[in-house]
Amino acid sequence: MPAWVFIVIAVLAYGFWGFTMKMAVNSMTPMNIQLTIAYVYSALAPLFFLYLKTVEKKSPIVFHMTGVMWTITAVACGIVGSFATSLALEKTNRPAITNALVCIYPVVTYALTVCFLNETLSLQSVAGVCIIILGILLLGI
Repeated sequence: MPAWVFIVIAVLAYGFWGFTMKMAVNSMTPMNIQLTIAYVYSALAPLFFLYLKTVEKKSPIVFHMTGVMWTITAVACGIVGSFATSLALEKTNRPAITNALVCIYPVVTYALTVCFLNETLSLQSVAGVCIIILGILLLGI
């Protein structure tokens, strides 16, 4: 499948994620939500392994320590971000605004890749960041 199909799926999934997280914090504490997320990931792990063994036969499962360490760091950042989002959603009655603000994280990613991975600073990317900042100002934050 082409990349755009996965992009649409990701956008829809994250859109529903933001809505369902607000519904979850209306029912449970952020800590209980994080525990539930951990349980669900643990339950789904065997399915991902099965997928890799059956569908992705062309790429063997190989672990490299550097990749494992970066993955652990990414998961830890995801947990912190998810927990902070849960706390923010618990304390607001404007989940759409809260999720819109949380979703500016690509600006941080872009800044880090420019600083540490020598990604080029293009006019198009800078314009995109400016539009994001303008969007934040329009939200009234």
